[in-house]
Amino acid sequence: MSRTHEISWAAGFFDGEGTTSILKTTRDKYSYLRMSLSQKNLECLERFHSILGVGKIYKSKTRDIYSWNCYKYEEVQQALDLLWPYLSEIKRQQATKAQDTVLENRRKVTL
Repeated sequence: MSRTHEISWAAGFFDGEGTTSILKTTRDKYSYLRMSLSQKNLECLERFHSILGVGKIYKSKTRDIYSWNCYKYEEVQQALDLLWPYLSEIKRQQATKAQDTVLENRRKVTL
């Protein structure tokens, strides 16, 4: 399978099951950009993870479900850059809104 085909598969998977959001922590004043995708099928998450090459897969402690999460800003940017050409408009808007909010919050904290 070609690399382009794999990336487009990953984008479609993320489009249907994933989200780009903001994680706010209580320990500091910052907001963090986060991409996440939850699934019962570990094999699909492992394929997704291997295509993107960033983030980590976790198993829920309370349910029979796995989650791929990406928290590091640079890694989120790398994942979004890779998926962007194949994402739906609504997922692009979601990612852009989350990015803008995180950057605005960081500007406020550093002022």
